[in-house]
Amino acid sequence: MLKYNSIFTIFFLNPILIILILIFILILILILIRSLVSWYLKINKILESQKIIFDKLDEIEKKFNKLCNESVNTELSTKKLNNLENINKNLYTEKKENVINNEKDIIKEMFQNSKNIVFYEANNNLENQNIYTYFRAKQYNVILVSIEIENFKNYDSLISIEERLDLIVFVEMNKNLEETKEKLDKLVKECIARKKIKSDLKYIWIEDFLDNYENILSIDSLNELGIEVVIGRNFYNEYVKKILKKVF
Repeated sequence: MLKYNSIFTIFFLNPILIILILIFILILILILIRSLVSWYLKINKILESQKIIFDKLDEIEKKFNKLCNESVNTELSTKKLNNLENINKNLYTEKKENVINNEKDIIKEMFQNSKNIVFYEANNNLENQNIYTYFRAKQYNVILVSIEIENFKNYDSLISIEERLDLIVFVEMNKNLEETKEKLDKLVKECIARKKIKSDLKYIWIEDFLDNYENILSIDSLNELGIEVVIGRNFYNEYVKKILKKVF
């Protein structure tokens, strides 16, 4: 017992030893605090990284949702455009069928009721010249617009023609579709203007097929003025079939 008391006395009464022990304890505390701070900083860094990752995921999700919405809207717009295109095509088909069916009844009437025939801005080639000569020989009064041929009456426009107009023939053999369309648009405008001024125009014959619904629909404006229209038929061949009763 005395031995243990002496050790205890030495241990606790020795100032240097006490100081060393206190220093050791302080070092342990400091190490512990340092570790805690280090772990705290690491945890904060992890949390910040986690927040950044979540923010990025949210951003990606928003972009994905936006793309999905745009895709849906694009799909809806495409469907609307397709539906509109189908409507226009159906309308074009219906109009074309109506025009063709109506032509069957009026072609013979055109030739029989027309005296003055105007050939509008056709190519001045030998084949066309023979057609003009042929119909003049059939007792038609052949008038030319923007076509200069000797011994034929020629005018700059439909408005300037003094005679009564019965039938206008558009025989355009140009392969340039844009140029043909421009001439056709010009013809329709002149026909409307002529009809409003003199009210004499009855028929229009357009040899070229109109392969788009916009041109087919433009025929409505002529029909409303009482002008009958034939489209996509050869003028000379139809005369031979309907009037001369010959079949090719």
